[in-house]
Amino acid sequence: MIVAFTTIPPRFGLLGEALSAIEGQRLRPDAVELYLPKSFRRFPGERPSLPALPDWVTVIETETDLGPATKILPALDRWEGQDVDILFCDDDVRHDPDWAARFAAGRIARPDDLLCEYGLDLDELLGDPSRGRDAVPKPRAVVNRPTPDELRAVRKKMAAGGPGRPYLASPGYVDILMGFRGALIRPGWIDPRAWRLPDLLWTVDDVWLSGMIALAGRHIWAGGNACWMAGLTAASRMHDLYNSVIDGHDRASANRHCVDYLQETYGLWR
Repeated sequence: MIVAFTTIPPRFGLLGEALSAIEGQRLRPDAVELYLPKSFRRFPGERPSLPALPDWVTVIETETDLGPATKILPALDRWEGQDVDILFCDDDVRHDPDWAARFAAGRIARPDDLLCEYGLDLDELLGDPSRGRDAVPKPRAVVNRPTPDELRAVRKKMAAGGPGRPYLASPGYVDILMGFRGALIRPGWIDPRAWRLPDLLWTVDDVWLSGMIALAGRHIWAGGNACWMAGLTAASRMHDLYNSVIDGHDRASANRHCVDYLQETYGLWR
């Protein structure tokens, strides 16, 4: 298993928590790879130096900034043709010690599916019940969605060391992977057009990657025991795309734009 991720210059000094959690995995990955573009579209100018990293982290430079998808598309290139699983994740999550082991066990149970711990269907992603689909794999995952008040209460409990609220009421297939809690893929499981990211769509890598995975004939299975928003580090509040407006589009608008593009261009999710 290869763990792959990327980061951005303002977060270079905040990688410690995420890396410490990877080091503490009960199932140690075979390699940990940090993919960094030579220059960043959101942060022009010379790329600053990284702080000292553990010797088990390999830094790999990429020619192009693919946005958050830099955490996985260059890794798929690097490991093309190899019999390997790639667990890609975000740089702002402190994963629990059993995180990698859960994905490894999930791969044994579901050898042909991409695996994630957070996922959504189209209707929930877009907030539009009419965007649901009938011809989809079964069973479908059921999200244990809290109300805003419930989520605030859960966060208070978690801050005090109490239990979180499980993200999933039951595991199953989803349309869209949510990659911040990690996703497990193998080389060749994504359409080659994934590397040709249109303008704006680089900001919503979860939707874009999910579409490219569907084009390759693969399905996305959401399982595990992740809790709502558990493990986010201080880096999650620094220049996050989730709360950003890029080219006049906030996250919800960019998600809709990406779904519409994939439907109109490739006939996906009809």
